[in-house]
Amino acid sequence: MPLFPKNRSKKQDQQRQTNLPITDIEQDYLKRSDGRYVALASVSPINMNLLAQQDVERAVDALRRAYNSIPERLQILISSERLNLSEYIEYLRTMQARATKEDQINRLESSIQEIGARSVKSQKVLRFYIALESKFTKQDAAVPELLQAMQKISDALAHASLHVTRLTKTEVMALLYQKLCPDSSLFEPATKDMTLHDLYPAVIDTKTSHRYYVVDETYFRSYTISSYPTKKEKASWLSEIAETSIDLDISITLQKADKFKQLRHLNSSVNAIGLEKQKAKRNALRRMELDQEEEDALETLRDMANDGESLFATTVVLTIREHTLEALWNSDKNLHTSISSAQMRSRPLVYYAKEPLWYTLPLCYRGTLENHVRYDMPSKTVASMQPFNSSTLATNDGIILGNNDDSHDLIILGNALRAMNPHTFMVAKTRQGKSFALFSYICREMDQGEVVIDIDPDRERENIPGEHIYFSLAAHNGKFTTINPFHIRSAVIDTDKKGDDKVHAGGYLRIKIDRLMSFFTRIYPDINTLEAADLETSMRKIYADHGLTYESEILPETYPVLHELYQDLETRDHGKNIVQALKPFVFDGTYAKLFDGPTNWGFTDSRTLQKVDGGTDSIEISRLYTRLDVHELETRAARINLQGLVMDLLLSDLWEYIKLDRKQVINLKVDEAWLLADPKNPLALRFLHDMSKRAGKYGLRLTTATQNVEDFLRTSEGDTVPYGQMIIENSGVKILFHMGDRELDKISEFTLLSEGERQVLQRPKRGNGICIVGNQHAHIQTFMTPEEMKLYDPSEYARLFA
Repeated sequence: MPLFPKNRSKKQDQQRQTNLPITDIEQDYLKRSDGRYVALASVSPINMNLLAQQDVERAVDALRRAYNSIPERLQILISSERLNLSEYIEYLRTMQARATKEDQINRLESSIQEIGARSVKSQKVLRFYIALESKFTKQDAAVPELLQAMQKISDALAHASLHVTRLTKTEVMALLYQKLCPDSSLFEPATKDMTLHDLYPAVIDTKTSHRYYVVDETYFRSYTISSYPTKKEKASWLSEIAETSIDLDISITLQKADKFKQLRHLNSSVNAIGLEKQKAKRNALRRMELDQEEEDALETLRDMANDGESLFATTVVLTIREHTLEALWNSDKNLHTSISSAQMRSRPLVYYAKEPLWYTLPLCYRGTLENHVRYDMPSKTVASMQPFNSSTLATNDGIILGNNDDSHDLIILGNALRAMNPHTFMVAKTRQGKSFALFSYICREMDQGEVVIDIDPDRERENIPGEHIYFSLAAHNGKFTTINPFHIRSAVIDTDKKGDDKVHAGGYLRIKIDRLMSFFTRIYPDINTLEAADLETSMRKIYADHGLTYESEILPETYPVLHELYQDLETRDHGKNIVQALKPFVFDGTYAKLFDGPTNWGFTDSRTLQKVDGGTDSIEISRLYTRLDVHELETRAARINLQGLVMDLLLSDLWEYIKLDRKQVINLKVDEAWLLADPKNPLALRFLHDMSKRAGKYGLRLTTATQNVEDFLRTSEGDTVPYGQMIIENSGVKILFHMGDRELDKISEFTLLSEGERQVLQRPKRGNGICIVGNQHAHIQTFMTPEEMKLYDPSEYARLFA
């Protein structure tokens, strides 16, 4: 039988709706039955345990300013939601069904078995919401007020890296449905066409027992905090309760109160305490208690004396949910233990009918309960709760990054988060986990059908199945790989603006020639203005010989090669020195096989398709994994940094290829990126930075990895900020492993790290470090599945798993 029968009467529908304290959701604003309008938003949390003290203080101050800006009433909801690992396993099963190669299927099966073998099949995830109420009951007045107030809150919280995102009508409906129908929503997920009628559960029973109530075949029990700690030793003192391993929601409702009335009351209390202390001269224990009470009252008085400080009548409702009564009483015991250890006391909310449920919903509900259950707190005290605190980084899809050493669950970078934070920066000392992590992440991206292109200077991923292209001075498997500096894969003229880019061969030629100046400056660093002018003229000439000029509409079939430039420069007045510098690169020179000839490699495989008329057609398909091996170009004694030279050309070549198809997502790995950081020639690193800025238009996800932070952050003359620093700051995901003190100090200059995080990074342990996604920090430990380890290190696999 369906949850909501289609043949129910209009009268039944109206009765359902009147039972809910909501009448409508308009323009993504919720309207309650008392006529008040409410705006809802989610808040992304931060991990307070990993923050430096100055960041903790900044977070509390940001919250204080946010609370002081509310018009009248605000609700904070800490929502306990289950991330069921079986859902992530099902996601991997879907990927497995799409996989076309046996090794992909085997690695996905290995991941599924690894997750399935965990003792905890589901993990608790905390989500955070705020509900803001308007003072007005007229929509025309309420909506602008809520919009402005929500913006003020958002701006204040942003100073603490707490990001506020308004919920749409669809998201509000889904959230309410999950809360009101906890059992049904597991089997019948929310749909976009749901109405308010559909939210009301089949059963809300508040009469069977005063100790609990039943909602949609789920047992509920609600409580409030009856006694708070007199002294809050640290910020986020409510988190110990929120993080209890039970299905628990915490609602904190803040109602602006009459501050002056409370000031008079506190003043009287201080006087009364003074008189009581005189009477208790001979009772040392009682005097100590009174001293503490007096100190607390005076501190509150000082806080409230500030004209900008608001006072809030604070109502806290805690609600646990379980599917059986036995589980409910076990959760009850666990909750009481957490509350007690946090130096607080609680009492159950009984005989309030449905009000505890309404207070737990994100409605900013007003009821009679708060007349009996409230605690007056200045905004500073409320802010010190810092409820938006969580170390969990996990979703039901995406890529597993590792284990969370704090919460002991998986760190899963969801696909939505990956789209929001497409770029990753990774740093570690040698043999501290960078290569280990890169290897496993590449396998996981490939296994989910994503294209990966990998620049591998240290030949650390040769075992990953795919196309391996070797750039070497000697033949590899009887073949030389040539990268022609003048080759063009696409003529897309990219800009920072959104929308379609122009495709024009002649226009792109100007950009190409400008980019090639970086290549030739690496070969001949002392080039002067006159020589540069002749070089530019020669490049235009040899392109024109192949039919490509600034006026061309399409690209030619062939491109010039390096010795053509050499020959033309011989005829130029100021080409002599450049010709001398180019000698090793042309004809039979040492580096000629590498650079002097047509490009003879690519990123696609040809597929033959059978046509309806019996003929065949050939198409190019991007291969899953292409590794560009520049390991053999590491020549420390050479005058020229060949690895950096080739990597510079590869980036330009890659960018031309990436722009061919804006719909295709490409994961680009640039390992040992410090090789591009040349203070005398910063264009290569600048180009990498420009790629990262424009990548969102073209589906590029860039991972920049290095073990040499100082070189990567070298500043060129005239630059105020190193391009390496801008690349790091533009990376929404940062994975930091063990590094030396000097590297740590450098990173800390623009990535704030707490003392606890610094201690983690100072401790040498492979694969152990700090993962930062947006504004959230987690303590990460990377790992490999058996099938990944079999590829990475067969001997270690045999030792561990055979």
